[in-house]
Amino acid sequence: MEFIIEGLKKDSNSVLTNYLAACIYAWNSRFEDSKVFALEFLKDLEFSKEIQEGNTNYFILLLAKGATQELLELFTSPEGEAAHLKDKFKPIYYALLKKLEHPDFLRMGEELAQTVEEILARAEKMAVEYA
Repeated sequence: MEFIIEGLKKDSNSVLTNYLAACIYAWNSRFEDSKVFALEFLKDLEFSKEIQEGNTNYFILLLAKGATQELLELFTSPEGEAAHLKDKFKPIYYALLKKLEHPDFLRMGEELAQTVEEILARAEKMAVEYA
C-alpha cells in the first residue's frame, strides 16, 4: 500500500500507475478504491490491449477476493462497455455469471465450459493464496 500511495503522489495520471493501484487495492480488499482506479485504466483502450493478461489477472483476483458485484459493475459500466470487456474477456464474464448464479450464464456456449471451470479453479486457488 505504501508503494502505490507514493506512486500515486508522483504520477496519478499514469495508466500503469492506475492499473497497479487497482490491483494493490483489490489485493487489500479495498474494492471501491480499486474500482475507481480500474475505471481509469480501462478508459485507455490501447493500454488494455497491451496488458490483456494483466487485466485477466486483475479480474480473477476480484473473483478470488469475492468482489463479484464490483466485477459485474466493471463489466457493465460505461467504461466496460466502451472497452468491450464482455467480448474480450468472455470466459471471465461467464465465470462471474456462474459464480453469481446469474441466469445469463445459461447462454454460454459449450466451447467455453472448460475454460470457465479453469478460471473458477484459479480464482479458488488465489483465494487461498491471497487470503
